[in-house]
Amino acid sequence: MRKKVYMLLLTIFLAGFSLAGDPWPEADRYARPGCIWWWLGSAVDAENLRWNLDLMHQAGMGGGTIVAIYGAKDAKDRYIPLASDQWFEMVSTAVQEANKRDMYMDLTPGSGWPFGGPDLPEKYQAQDFKYSKDNGLSVRSGVMGVKRAAPGGKGKVLNPFYPDAMDYYLSRFDKGLSDMPVKPRALYHDSFEYRGNFSEAVFQAFHDLCGYDLKEKMDRLVSKDKDAEILRVKADYSRTISRLHNDYIDRLVNWAHARDMEVRNQAHGGPCNILDTYAAADIPETETFGAASYITMPDYLFEPEHSSSKSSYPMPMLFRFASSAAHVAGKQNVGAESCTWLRNHFHTALWHIKPVIDTLFITGTNQVYFHGMAYSPKDDAWPGWLFYASIEYNPRNAFWRDVRAMNDYITRCQSVLQSGRPDSDFLLYWPIEDEWHRGIIKPSFSAHHREWYENRSFGKIFKMLNDSGYALDFISDKQVQKLTESRGRIKSPGAEYRTIIIPATQYMPIATMRKVLELAAEGADVLFEALPQDVPGLKDFENRRLTLQKLNDSLQFKSYADYLKAAHGKGHVYLTTDMNKAAGLLGLKPETIVERGVSFIRRKDDRGGYYFFSNVHDKTVDGWIQMGRDFKSALIMDPLTAETGVARIKRQGGNTLLYLQLAPGESLIVKTDTRRNFRGAKWQYITLQPDQRIAIDAKWDVEFIQGGPILPAPMKMELLKSWTTHTDENAQSFAGTAKYSTTFEMPSEKADDWILDLGLIRDSARVTVNGKPVGTVWSLPFQIRIGQYLRPGENTLEIEVTNLSANRIRDLDKRKVNWKKFREINFVNHNYKKYDASNWPLRESGLLGTDGKIHLIGCKAIKFD
Repeated sequence: MRKKVYMLLLTIFLAGFSLAGDPWPEADRYARPGCIWWWLGSAVDAENLRWNLDLMHQAGMGGGTIVAIYGAKDAKDRYIPLASDQWFEMVSTAVQEANKRDMYMDLTPGSGWPFGGPDLPEKYQAQDFKYSKDNGLSVRSGVMGVKRAAPGGKGKVLNPFYPDAMDYYLSRFDKGLSDMPVKPRALYHDSFEYRGNFSEAVFQAFHDLCGYDLKEKMDRLVSKDKDAEILRVKADYSRTISRLHNDYIDRLVNWAHARDMEVRNQAHGGPCNILDTYAAADIPETETFGAASYITMPDYLFEPEHSSSKSSYPMPMLFRFASSAAHVAGKQNVGAESCTWLRNHFHTALWHIKPVIDTLFITGTNQVYFHGMAYSPKDDAWPGWLFYASIEYNPRNAFWRDVRAMNDYITRCQSVLQSGRPDSDFLLYWPIEDEWHRGIIKPSFSAHHREWYENRSFGKIFKMLNDSGYALDFISDKQVQKLTESRGRIKSPGAEYRTIIIPATQYMPIATMRKVLELAAEGADVLFEALPQDVPGLKDFENRRLTLQKLNDSLQFKSYADYLKAAHGKGHVYLTTDMNKAAGLLGLKPETIVERGVSFIRRKDDRGGYYFFSNVHDKTVDGWIQMGRDFKSALIMDPLTAETGVARIKRQGGNTLLYLQLAPGESLIVKTDTRRNFRGAKWQYITLQPDQRIAIDAKWDVEFIQGGPILPAPMKMELLKSWTTHTDENAQSFAGTAKYSTTFEMPSEKADDWILDLGLIRDSARVTVNGKPVGTVWSLPFQIRIGQYLRPGENTLEIEVTNLSANRIRDLDKRKVNWKKFREINFVNHNYKKYDASNWPLRESGLLGTDGKIHLIGCKAIKFD
């Protein structure tokens, strides 16, 4: 009996603790990064498919996305026509071989982009229209050909505003995909780059949606005037083609689902409500393009000579459209075509990539796909087959030697960010009718322009609240209809929010306004920057306007210092321009860490949740942080090293404070528990001791161990410098790895730990101390803890440094070697100009240090009361 009582008490005692154990969620294939996998000419074979997949698997990748593309000129006899029996056989082989390696494989059902191909009936081809009173309506078909078409894929682009066209188009792939024993995980639809603005489905769809005959208003539709009726007709037209395009994507989704596949879709660029178009897919997907000028970390070189002229686009706010659609609709994964043209060819380093990926994570992406990797035969001369757009994420690129370290980092992050549920504070309504009433019949919500989301009340409210430390998701009119009230909060099919914010809106559908007020009547609090002024569209707008006015007038506001407030049923409606003040009134706490330049995203589960923090700016965070969520205990998890430890927290003035340290370039995950205490080792907080910065004043032996075209002769260095400055000309054309070896004496100063500060490296490094591997340094800051590996007296240090392939490419062009052997666009630089690396300056390579030396920095453990 006594034993049973003891065991019961022990169980009760342990229930108050959360075992740390291995806190990382299990990482399946979908937690690992993927890539766009270009099949040049579809000139693939089973043996080389297996070889390519082996290299991808060894690098820690989760899968690929097959995209058939133009061919290599010297492989014409190996081209496989798109959608031929042999092509489907190769796709099936790739899918099955990926599955054997615990990898997934997605597929573009087509060639290049957008969807299209040969023998497409005119009515299904992209169309545009012209209209004049004298000549009436004229329609032109075939206004665009497939870009970067593969053999068998050349032809006209599909009409994105004709849902029946999608059914016709997919029939080409039906039998081949249906017969596969293992199917692709998902079908991939790239960003909206269709031309045209018309289809024969428009007139009936317009009548059904807008309630009048477009043929009677064609003169208004093409008018350049800006009077009210013209703007309303054009808005009705924009709404119609938006509906048709969404139906077009729905046909793709339904077709894929009927064949046990999912759909990944990039909605940006389209004239539609992209929140709805993203949400239609199983995996909504955003993209990054160009250099990330918003990153301000020290030593993060912008390099304008190798950065896209579109370097300021896109900005992180754009990425949230895809993740918002997923969060609101309850889609678990959010994809991103990642790092396209981040730098010119062979100038992108792993340390360039990390802060961009971190930004994607912060904005809701949890499944990255690098752009991209070209299939290449094993026997093809270096650099093998390549795609015209950088970043050259492939096994021929020198940085591939250390890419596994980056992929493992991404995997740990994505395993967390694919767990639990979204945890945002606000829903922010996107008033797309205002965009449609600007007088453009086919607006483009493009990734390369940002005025449509930044320079509006919508964007300004987002920036205000985001910069203040609140988390927001965007929502469309259609999605608003699926909201419900629960215990004073607002629930969507996929998440829960404290409230919905309506920015200053000119045109709002009656159904949206009614639903928002219905939520308030049921017990929610809703926020308006201003009440909507008008209703969209032409049909019966006067009567609908009166209805809207009655809804507005039903709100009896009382005036307070900074806001107006109206009781409405069980809830309230607030009218204010100060959303920060309103957030406080509703009891929301901001994440104050944003004041120090650190960004965050949260996920939640039934016991607490996760924070992901990223510092891509120039300030170091070191201190107590007031948190926006309360919890009982926390665990710090470092996705770079996989180390974990129990965090220091305290309560102060009714708030939870967490001690956090983040240098520029660093990221951390914090796991929280609202009920129990974590057990296990405590997280080691340290302070650097400036008086214990000790230069390793030693001679270095440098041996080139891997790469090409020729291994340079060994070198000796007293002061570290780029190996390209050596008299050996082979070093100037070399891309690969050199091992730096030296010995040094253990410092006599006492320290709780020692950090090895490499200064500058070009571009990644594996560190070994006394014969024991310490880790790979591939991201800023170029530092690594080595205290546990040191011993009294003499220590050996080996640093294997890998550069980029830029100098080797430069050498090929200087010697006029014909390596650019690709059809159609062949090869261009980051500004889409003729590619010539022969006049590039030599890129620094190797271990550079600080003033020619690397340093040990003593650390002292922080003592807490």
